[in-house]
Amino acid sequence: MSLSLNNLFDRITPRSKTVFGIGIGRDRLSAAHVVTTKQARHIERIKQINLPFTLFSGTPTPEIGHALSSLLGELCGEVKRSHIPIQIALPDPVVSLRVFELDAIPKTRKEQLALVHWRFNKELNLAGRAIECSCQPLGVNNDKHLLLAMAIDQAWLLCLKEACRDAGVISTVIDMAACYRSNRFYERFSCDGADVVVISLDDDVWTLSISDAQGRLRFVRSRWREAMPERTREYHEIAAESERMVRIYTHAAPGRIIKNLHTVGNAQDISGVADLLDQHMAGKCIRVAGGVEFMSKQGISGNTVDSMVSTLSAAMLR
Repeated sequence: MSLSLNNLFDRITPRSKTVFGIGIGRDRLSAAHVVTTKQARHIERIKQINLPFTLFSGTPTPEIGHALSSLLGELCGEVKRSHIPIQIALPDPVVSLRVFELDAIPKTRKEQLALVHWRFNKELNLAGRAIECSCQPLGVNNDKHLLLAMAIDQAWLLCLKEACRDAGVISTVIDMAACYRSNRFYERFSCDGADVVVISLDDDVWTLSISDAQGRLRFVRSRWREAMPERTREYHEIAAESERMVRIYTHAAPGRIIKNLHTVGNAQDISGVADLLDQHMAGKCIRVAGGVEFMSKQGISGNTVDSMVSTLSAAMLR
């Protein structure tokens, strides 16, 4: 077989799968270029760009949109001229996620979205801001129909989409970071029909998410993290809030069982939070490096990789 036919065969039936994941933060953009083979997931390169402005605060301006477009183009480089899938993770604090338990789900997509808009407008303090919503039926639990719903500020989502378009960045998926992590971790952490709790510690956001025994994402709460030289107080706040939210979730409906908690991030963060949770929670708190399952090229800091939980999760095929 000639070399040209070999190259053609490789394009038709690729031997590896490559994804470029982008994590959008409040004041930073992160990217991970990951190649998945049968043997491992290889991080080809990672890149982070600090923003000279703050995203998701107030109303987006044309100046922010233009600057964001330029920085997204710099972040993606040659990838935007390739056929590599680009998947974007939105930061959890800017997306509201709820699972509504209903007696019946409206039949049409239009009716479902209308219901979701109405529920979020009742729950959220929108102050006149428009929101973009999406939803997905999850099946039935305890005779209730489950409807997963998400909402985000419409103006900021449009700003991001237009910045990507102007930069020539064609994303295949834009989703909440928690959804990428749920896809990544559920099977790894599932335990004898119990619900799965994951406390994810990115460098700028921490999130507690819970999936039920069927792998359905049921509960997500998140907070921004501030830059600080010493994090002991923050670890106490994260542990206390995590304990409170787990107890609220388990007591809200019968049959919810939590056996283990999982902290995911860099070594300092996961130990700082897990050590405190071990003192107060009945289940075992399992510590997991944020870059678990990934192999890095020489020169890429392991601590940096472990702090990019959501970006790495976005760099995996769905």
